[in-house]
Amino acid sequence: MKKLFALVFSGITVKIIFVNVVFSCTTFCLKSESELLFGRNYDWHIEYGIIFVNKKDVMKSASVRHESSAQWISKYGSVTFNQFGREFPNGGINEAGLVVELMWLEQTEYPPKDNRPEVGGILQWIQYQLDNYSTVEEVIESDKLVRIPEGSVPVHFLITDSKGSCAVIEFLKGRLVSHSGKSLNYCVLTNDTYETSEKYYNHMSDSGKENILNDENNSLNRFAKACSMIDRLKNLNIQPSVDYAFEILNEVSQKESTKWSIVYDINNKKIFYKTHSNQDIKSIDMKSQDFECSKPVMMIDVSAGKSENVNHLMGIYNYTANRKLIEDAYDNVDFLKHIPEDERDIIASYPEKLTCTKKTGMINPENSVSDNLVIILLCSGLIGGVALVIIRHKFK
Repeated sequence: MKKLFALVFSGITVKIIFVNVVFSCTTFCLKSESELLFGRNYDWHIEYGIIFVNKKDVMKSASVRHESSAQWISKYGSVTFNQFGREFPNGGINEAGLVVELMWLEQTEYPPKDNRPEVGGILQWIQYQLDNYSTVEEVIESDKLVRIPEGSVPVHFLITDSKGSCAVIEFLKGRLVSHSGKSLNYCVLTNDTYETSEKYYNHMSDSGKENILNDENNSLNRFAKACSMIDRLKNLNIQPSVDYAFEILNEVSQKESTKWSIVYDINNKKIFYKTHSNQDIKSIDMKSQDFECSKPVMMIDVSAGKSENVNHLMGIYNYTANRKLIEDAYDNVDFLKHIPEDERDIIASYPEKLTCTKKTGMINPENSVSDNLVIILLCSGLIGGVALVIIRHKFK
């Protein structure tokens, strides 16, 4: 068991709470000439979550106070799976087809503080990427523009875009390490470094690859199991499918701990998912979503609905639901339950401070300083009491 902590910045206080907890997650990509699928198991002890439809043309500031922080205007709308409040996603996909998901990585060491503006922790880093970029190359290049605060949750990321490009992003020994193109033979990631995982799988015998046990305490076995099932598909010259993606997720499932299983159908702009308490596979059609910021943000409970398209079940975002999500999640996480109510209120109210630029005319995105509408400003103190949540639990 490893010691984990959460940092909660309310602009005044910093609290560090230590706990012992272990979780295991698996991600992978399946692709062919006609199909492009991204699978993800989210394993933890609570299921609470809300799926949010996030808008484009929204002005945002990183939720960091007393630090140089990043400010940007979202270029793309997105659909994200959130457990710790709106704007702090566990993962998701944007309308350009970029998918970003995270997993715990013990060896992570983020760069020390430098002149780059901070994005508020790993959850907001995900939202920042979905807001601004369409390709894995752009995500990798964004490391020159912003940084994750030193001491944030140690994770690494699997990323795929609509072109079928895939990348692993890790932060090792204080610098970004990426694997993509020829250096990424398997678009799979669990909880060891990609280099270690690939070597483990490549050193297995053919018979060993066919008889991999699903050991929840063995990240390398889960990596190998996913790789072997993907290789089997290629060897049989069978087209990948949503059903097969869920079959892989079922094979690497951690039983009671697997709370969400998600498949992003990138080419068809659809999301399929199920939860531990509701095994019906639901779907969201991104083509039917309105990402204009002048329209209300939509949301749905991650466990709501039956085996159907749930677009029609989505409701308009409201502060009360966001606040309740934070309350439910925090009350059931040992290292978060002691965070006071007023700090939870600040976290929940962060989305209320976002500005629709098209509606207000405050900023014209066409006049932005870069093609991707990212505006990097030194804006210490501009966001007042906005809270930053850096959840350091073991996302494996």
